[in-house]
Amino acid sequence: MAASGTAVTVLTPNGRRQTIKVSPNTPLLQVLEDVCKKHGFNPDDHGLKFQRTNVDLTLPWRFANLPNNAKLEMVTSTRKQTIADSQVRIALQMEDGSRLQGSFSCGQSLWELLAHFPQIRCVSGEEALKKATLKSLGLTGGSAIVRFLLKNNKAQGEQHGGEATVTAPMPVTPVAKETIPIPPSQP
Repeated sequence: MAASGTAVTVLTPNGRRQTIKVSPNTPLLQVLEDVCKKHGFNPDDHGLKFQRTNVDLTLPWRFANLPNNAKLEMVTSTRKQTIADSQVRIALQMEDGSRLQGSFSCGQSLWELLAHFPQIRCVSGEEALKKATLKSLGLTGGSAIVRFLLKNNKAQGEQHGGEATVTAPMPVTPVAKETIPIPPSQP
């Protein structure tokens, strides 16, 4: 019998159950937002509990230490004001290994993050970057590294002189509250 995938069941305050499919990289905040969207709740006013423990919504599914088919309970949260204004320290790692650092609100988009640094000029995919916020990636506090990679588009490169495009920025889930800079490796 084949596995049907990983899922979580959330019990809402109105007594309904909602099953959400998750992948290992799905932020738990996304699970809460999906349930709230389907049942008309505000995700800023709620949190998730597993048994009697509050679940850290900043973690992806794989690091949340929850079993497959876990039964979570949606509860009212008192921390709604802190997430709305919370700051995330971001280190943007460039292709050459150097890092640009800054603090951003978790509601800011990846486009705003890239526009903050004057060193970055040639970026395509503006619409997708404007839609993705730090909060949607599960980054609501602490520190994270976002890797910035440029990819030459050969078809456009011949016509427009090698304009660079951005591949999807990959957030690194912080394990500790502090990021220690690592010098670039020598060839």
